[in-house]
Formats: sequence, structure tokens, C-alpha cells
Amino acid sequence: MNKKLQIFIILSCFSLSVFGQELKIDKNKYSTEELVKEVLITGSVIIKNIEYTGNDDAVGYFFEGDPSVCFERGIILATGDVDNASGPNNSPDTKTEFNSNGDSDLQKLIKNYQTFDASVLEFDFKPSSDTVRFEYIFASEEWPEYVDQGFNDIFAFFLSGKNPAGGKYKNLNIALIPGTNTPVSIDNINSNKNSQYYYDNSDGETIEYDGLTVPLIAQAVVVPGETYHIKLVICDVGDSDFDSGVFLKATSFFGGSSMSYFNNCFGDETKFELSNSEFIESVEWDFGDPDSGKNNKSTDLSPTHKFTKGGEFTITVITTINGVQSTITEKIIIYGRQVFLGDDIKIEQGETVVLDAGPGGVSYLWSTGETTQTITVSNAGKYWVEVTFEENCKSKDEIKISVKEEKCICCLLALIFGIVMAVTSLILFFIARSKAKNM
Repeated sequence: MNKKLQIFIILSCFSLSVFGQELKIDKNKYSTEELVKEVLITGSVIIKNIEYTGNDDAVGYFFEGDPSVCFERGIILATGDVDNASGPNNSPDTKTEFNSNGDSDLQKLIKNYQTFDASVLEFDFKPSSDTVRFEYIFASEEWPEYVDQGFNDIFAFFLSGKNPAGGKYKNLNIALIPGTNTPVSIDNINSNKNSQYYYDNSDGETIEYDGLTVPLIAQAVVVPGETYHIKLVICDVGDSDFDSGVFLKATSFFGGSSMSYFNNCFGDETKFELSNSEFIESVEWDFGDPDSGKNNKSTDLSPTHKFTKGGEFTITVITTINGVQSTITEKIIIYGRQVFLGDDIKIEQGETVVLDAGPGGVSYLWSTGETTQTITVSNAGKYWVEVTFEENCKSKDEIKISVKEEKCICCLLALIFGIVMAVTSLILFFIARSKAKNM
């Protein structure tokens, strides 16, 4: 992330906090399952096996948060009572000590110190695109006094499942400092280290925690349609004192858009749509129909495309949300084809011709009432056929048959003979008349 952009984000989120209202917390509005399905998730993603482990007071719903945490609403997980997150910041050491167990997976990230008061939200999900991502902010009362003092409160988002590059992810932490493999924690982000991601909230009016990160994005490349497990966990480190919390932005857990289409009959304009289109910043379509030339591409959110032939096509659409690209690939079938009986023709008197509507039709209907793929005709006239393909897709064509006029050779010879005889008789008449005058 560009440093100027980071500064802008900090200012836009926090500079007006003195005019804001206190962040509100509700621990009873949603069940754990509702928090995930109705608050956190958006996009075409299947969710199941939702489970929360920890103190019931350490998870809740926050709202009216803008601009206090840059997010208007979402989920908060904390190492203490989430009610403590509401401002103003009038204490440097707000805490609720549960003195409960830590987390073994987080313990591996911070080996030299004991973890306590784990708050864990986990679930299985099946994405529809090749990227999963969500937005979050980490906040803590441990800042700034206890940086590098052994109270390095930490959290992680552990992802498990198929790795598109091969093998599997096993508890891969995707809550990292941008551009690094370093976990986000008290010691790793502060006023002296990675300070571009840190905001000092000592005089904050809307939120209690002494320090916050700027909004960060957790993301990973996944395989569409595969099942993954994610574990969102936060712990105190070193002792149970002084709370920390992580804010998960509502509707930011995005498992991809799903594509739908309408009118997949050859000859029709096929219309394409994406679910959750309100979150999409830009889109690039490829209809897999290179014969259509420049019409094979589109940047419209809901485009239409007229395919050049029937058959199977691979549709690819790349969406961008918060600067993150996701790719959806889906095969569709365009049913039917163009029916062509040929150019208009002329036949000889008494000649027959076979008209063929072509193979592949589910049913055929001719203007003659016949219902076969081919018919034989000998009379002049216009003939049409309507072919019905799968999915009740129809195509129609017409042809004109005309009969050539018969040439009467005998009649022509008789006419010539008559003319010759008439001319001969006339000549003989004048010869006879001339002889009579001379006698």
C-alpha cells in the first residue's frame, strides 16, 4: 500500500472522531451463526459448521462505528468484555480478566510467551471464485506502553484447505502485515515499527482502545467449489491484563460472486448477471466466442452477448472489489443452431427436390404439416420449417420453389412450317398472277 494512501485512510477514518458518537456494542442481537451468515458474509459462498469458543462476553456486534473504526458495523472478537470497546478513551488500562485458556495454534506464532483468554470463531466455507478476502482492524490497550515488554497480544486468521499451487493450506495465517509474512501484533505494528499501519487513539472519543491499526485486508487464493476451514482467533499474551480486540467489517468476507445467465437459445441475446454486484468496482467479461470479434469482450456489469453458433462456451469474468481481483469461470451451452434450407431454386416440370432442415432437432414442423427432418416437394410455392431444439429453443427458415416453363419444340416447328407454307403460297400467288397478265 502506498504510504500517502495509508495516511489518507488514517485521516479519513479518524480525523473526525471527535465529532462522532461512541461505538455501540450489542452482545445479544445476533447468535454466533447469525453473526457469520447475516453480518460477516457476502458473495456466493456456502457456510456451515459455525462454532464459537471463548467467553460469551468476548464476542459481539458493533454498530454506529463510522468513523471510529472506519467500519459502520461488524463483528468484534476480544480478549476481554467487548463492551469495553465503546469510547471515549478515558483509561489507559481497560480490562476484563477472564483468566481462561489461550490457543495452541496462536501459541506456535509466539513461542516464548503464554497465551490467555482466547476468543475463537471458526467455520467451513465453500467459495465460488478463486479469492477469499475480508477487512479488519486490530485494536489494543497494550499500545503504546507495552510494546516489546512481553505482552504482545496477538490474533490470527488461520486458513486450511486446498492450495491451488499444490498441496494444502494447514493453518495458514492470512492476517499479515501487507507485503510480508509477519503476523499483525503489538510488537510488530506500533509507532516505531511499521508505523504506517498504526494509529494512536490516546485521545479518541468514540473507542476505548489506546491504539489501532488502519483497515487491513486478509486474503488468500483458493479453488472455487472446494471446502475450506477458517479460524479467527485472538489472545492475550503474557497475562490476562489489558484488552485487545479485532473488528471484522460487515459484509466484507467475500467468497466470490456467482454468475447467472438468461436466454441461452441460439439467435437470442444472452444476458449475464453477477450476484452482489453492488460491491463490484470493475468487471471484465470474456464470452469464449472469438468469432464474434470485438463483441467477445465487455466491461458492462450486466452485459448481453449474441453467440455466433450453438454449442458449449467457457465464460470468464474477472471482478475487482477493494482492489482485489477474483476470477469466475463457467461453461454454458447455447442450444440450437441456424436452420438453413438453402437458396431459392427452380426445378423442371415434374421434377422433385428434397428439402433438409438438418440434424439435431427435437422436433420438426413443415408448412406442409410434415414432421420429419426432410420432405420431398415437386410443386411451386414457399415452404418453411420450424425446428425445435433442447430447452425449447426454436429456429425457422423459408425457401421458394419455382417450376421452369415447358419448351414446346413441336409447336415451334409447326409455327415455322406454317410461316413457310404461307410465304410459299403467297409467292406462288404472285407468280400465277404475273403469268395471267402476260397471256
